[in-house]
Order: sequence, then structure tokens, then C-alpha cells
Amino acid sequence: MSKRRWAVWVDWTDWALLRVYIDRDLYEITIFGIHIGPVCFQLAWGDGLELEEQYPE
Repeated sequence: MSKRRWAVWVDWTDWALLRVYIDRDLYEITIFGIHIGPVCFQLAWGDGLELEEQYPE
């Protein structure tokens, strides 16, 4: 079963007029992010999120 996770944060040291990115890692986790000014929004989904929860960094 595919899980979803999202996050929003403000980073005053990293500004972007508009940055959109899509990334996919080895655990089949897809990440979609939007960065406008100092505000970042990131959405991740995939079966690998269960693996990340078992072994946090």
C-alpha cells in the first residue's frame, strides 16, 4: 500500500523565485516539491516510506 507524507517549512537562508522539482530515489519514493520565496512545500509518496519509518536517520 502506497503511503503519502507532506511537509511545509520556511527557510530564510534559501530563497527561490519559483522552483519546482520532482525526484525519485532507490526505494521508489517519489518527491514533488514547490519552493516560492522562503516557503517550501514537499509531497512524498511510495511504498518506500514504510522502510524510512522503520529506520529513521
